[in-house]
Amino acid sequence: MMEEFLKDICCDLDVYTAKLKSETGSLQNDFTTFRKHPFLRFKEGFVVCIDYRFMLDKMDIGVFWGASRGDSTNNSEHYSI
Repeated sequence: MMEEFLKDICCDLDVYTAKLKSETGSLQNDFTTFRKHPFLRFKEGFVVCIDYRFMLDKMDIGVFWGASRGDSTNNSEHYSI
């Protein structure tokens, strides 16, 4: 379970580079990739936070969207109020 969580919030440098490349081969000008994955994972196994505001955003609204996106059984009544 922890590994799945880390996959959602972390990227290694190669994945960041691939995600940031656009169809034209140049880097995008927005921060969407960093907002989705606010932690950089090194091959040695340690993790570094890229920006604490992106991390806080991921912890705030990211938890809600992660929970609703992760419901593979389609039982939406679990999330209804």
